Amino acid sequence: MTGSPYIDATISDNRQELIAKMQAGKIRGLVVIPVDFAEQMERANATAPIQVITDGSEPNTANFVQGYVEGIWQIWQMQRAEDNGQTFEPLIDVQTRYWFNPAAISQ
Repeated sequence: MTGSPYIDATISDNRQELIAKMQAGKIRGLVVIPVDFAEQMERANATAPIQVITDGSEPNTANFVQGYVEGIWQIWQMQRAEDNGQTFEPLIDVQTRYWFNPAAISQ
């Protein structure tokens, strides 16, 4: 994702800081990759869940972010499979959570 001209990706290990930035409107979403992601990917027939959190108060933007991240992950999976001489099989389970303010409370 860091090489994409469409997403300004920042790497951080502080989820709360990123959530605060999303709530302040400074970022549109974040991707959470678990600490044991690499180990999960090495297991045979295993899935490696990632989490996409988007600002659901802007549904069109949230859907764009989700779709773009899913596309990036599929391309990464295909390239990884090709590099290992394998055929592509979906190994990552993208789970999206929309965050929004249903009570319209201003912070």
